[in-house]
Amino acid sequence: QTAALPLALTQQIAVDVFAGDLAGAASLVEEVATVSEAIGIPVPPYGGLLVAAWQGRDTELAGLLRTVAAEARRRGEGNGPTVGAWAQALLCNSRGRYAE
Repeated sequence: QTAALPLALTQQIAVDVFAGDLAGAASLVEEVATVSEAIGIPVPPYGGLLVAAWQGRDTELAGLLRTVAAEARRRGEGNGPTVGAWAQALLCNSRGRYAE
């Protein structure tokens, strides 16, 4: 049950982003990292991907994409690449870079 809090916070990040509260979502990204470290359970930075994409932070998103891809490969997880591709597509489409 200890992993429930980071997962719930990550879901709240998505809610906040879609409601337009990017500052609140960014704050929760930090909280997820803090909680994850405190309980000793690594949580993929999916919330960070979402916030970085919506805020147009290319450099931060690129770093998070590398982290998520490496973690997904290590864990044999398929969700990471999907979330990463979605975040990358969101950012590229917002910039008119449709081919990327």
